[in-house]
Amino acid sequence: APAAPAPAGDRVLELALAVKARLDRGGHDELSLRSELRRLGHSYEHLCRCFTRSFGIPPLRYLQLARVERAKALLAEPGATVVAVAAALGCRDLKHFTRVFRACTGTTPGRWRGSPG
Repeated sequence: APAAPAPAGDRVLELALAVKARLDRGGHDELSLRSELRRLGHSYEHLCRCFTRSFGIPPLRYLQLARVERAKALLAEPGATVVAVAAALGCRDLKHFTRVFRACTGTTPGRWRGSPG
């Protein structure tokens, strides 16, 4: 995830930061995220454009990357299992979790857990 937003119009950046704050709270799937973001008084699509313009990636991608970073930290803990990590992140579908993890890291959670470092 990007550390700092790229320069953008004040209102665009303000909306992007509001979206990021809600994403950083966690606990969202795509449907609840849409509802949550609509509470900002703009369409989901407009907010996604503002976020992407400011941070260089769409909100859902940001959310995926943040979850994968959290998963990597949990997998590094002694005795951690892929199933337990997926559950801790609120993933009900292990195949989906593995697919997203692989798309972000190039490897499966099980292989990542077994790799040094």
